[in-house]
Amino acid sequence: MTGTMNGTPKKELLAEPLLVAEDVVVEYPAKGWRKPPFRVLKRVSITIGAGETLGLVGESGSGKTTLGRAVLGLVPVASGTVRYRGKVISGLGAKERRALSDALADVLLGVREPGGRLPTVWPASERGLPATEPVDGVLAYDEGLFIGYRGAGRAGWQPPRYDFGHGLGYTTWDYVSIDVPGEVPSGADLTVEIRIRNSGTRHGKEVVQVYAGRPDGTVERPVRWLAGFAVVEASAGEEVVATVTVDARALRHWDTESGGWAVEPGSFRLAAGPSSTTLPLTADIAVDRG
Repeated sequence: MTGTMNGTPKKELLAEPLLVAEDVVVEYPAKGWRKPPFRVLKRVSITIGAGETLGLVGESGSGKTTLGRAVLGLVPVASGTVRYRGKVISGLGAKERRALSDALADVLLGVREPGGRLPTVWPASERGLPATEPVDGVLAYDEGLFIGYRGAGRAGWQPPRYDFGHGLGYTTWDYVSIDVPGEVPSGADLTVEIRIRNSGTRHGKEVVQVYAGRPDGTVERPVRWLAGFAVVEASAGEEVVATVTVDARALRHWDTESGGWAVEPGSFRLAAGPSSTTLPLTADIAVDRG
């Protein structure tokens, strides 16, 4: 792998330890309600390489769990230093630690809805993935426009384990309807309204995603691509409308002949759902020449 990142050669970054704990002492509260208040100290000296991971639970005695908790500020550092790629980092203050702990507890216990969605595709296997081994020092990106989720539907594509936009919550959703304008002037934004129903038993939050496609187009492009999204919340049994603005540029392509962005007039298909491969609602729009 060639090139630099922040002025440092990438080869050196890959070889450099990710985290280094230098004689770090962290404070653990004493266990038991009847014990007098005193601190339990744990000393850690460990190096974490680029291919290793930290944890917050388990791996007793490895030091990785202790270091992971210290980096996140879940346990305070009494002495010593922790370095990330050579730079000293510190844990969070007492106020920030309390806020982080409360937030983690709220999500784990269901008080709050986790709202994260995957910005990448997690493949089910390595079969069909692009090459990751350089040839003569050069790594070719042969997938071109069809990198990641944009490769869906092409020859050799395999359904992923977790798709782009995937995320979980504590309730379920029904996608009821989609409303789009019949015609859109070239170069104009458009608004898509998606009605969804919280079909679960508790309040929840959903990230409604809209993807665009050009089934009968002559321009080479992905089968579908993300055009916009909106976040909505609803109580159990409630229906809400997610309003998604699709920017005009989402329907454009790069015209190599004119050297600029252009719109291929005709019918575009908009699909809505919770992820790039789960799209229960579709509607067509006509884009004119402008």
